[in-house]
Amino acid sequence: MTDPWSESLHSKEFWDQVFPSASLILFAIDQEGILRFVSGREIEQLGRRPQELTGKSLLELFPEESGISEGVQRAQKGEKYRGPVSVAGLVFDFSLNPILDLNGKVLGVSGVGTDITSEARMEMQVRESEERFRILSEATAEGVAITKGGTIVDANISLAGMLGVPSYKLLGTSVLNLFPAESQEELRSHLASGEPQLMETRLRSKNSNWFPAEVGSRPLPFHDQEALVVTIRDITARKKAEDLIQKKNDELNSINAELQSANDKLRDAYSRLRDAHQKRKSIEEQLILAEKRASLGTM
Repeated sequence: MTDPWSESLHSKEFWDQVFPSASLILFAIDQEGILRFVSGREIEQLGRRPQELTGKSLLELFPEESGISEGVQRAQKGEKYRGPVSVAGLVFDFSLNPILDLNGKVLGVSGVGTDITSEARMEMQVRESEERFRILSEATAEGVAITKGGTIVDANISLAGMLGVPSYKLLGTSVLNLFPAESQEELRSHLASGEPQLMETRLRSKNSNWFPAEVGSRPLPFHDQEALVVTIRDITARKKAEDLIQKKNDELNSINAELQSANDKLRDAYSRLRDAHQKRKSIEEQLILAEKRASLGTM
């Protein structure tokens, strides 16, 4: 009598009912690596059909370069194995387990692979993004810290250089502790607001002196969580330049004021000189007139 379970276990339709929407590959091989059973929706994604693979080598489905061979060898020795397998542009998370007889002898290997291509690509994109951020942050003179919940989880060399400590000593500390106590609450609100504007504050340098700093922030996806990138710029040189500009402006304003005062004095002196000249001219005219009258009187 035919065992319906035996027939069903080798039926694609059976496994489609067990895993109606799962992106899986299931197989069983003997110790020679020959496929005794294979099923799963993802088989067709690899351009193959389960019926044509049964009785053939597992390497026809997963070549050596796919990375499955190491796991199969370990499972054939009685070990359990789990790891990624790449083939035809797809990535699977495979669990490989030894198939044992009643005496504990390994008869073969069973494998269950889940399609994790989307997750793998996303993880790769995140790693690439993080690597790009690392390269860019190390190349900048700005101090950069990645924070989660206000705690530093990563920091670049520039920030460590500003503070005079190794980068690893910053990890796990509060970013607010880098700044003076009187500005921490304002800084906390500023960072939480997500505003793009920069905030000026102070930072303690490696020689324990405080120096002016400019702080900015922006959100960053970090390992599937929301993090904050805090940028810190030493603006000592800018402040010195601004102070020098202000000093020179003050000096220039003082000189302009002195010139204006001198000009006002000159204008006042000129006005008095002009009045005196006019008075002199008037007196001279009166004197000439008087002399004429005197001359006429003697004639």
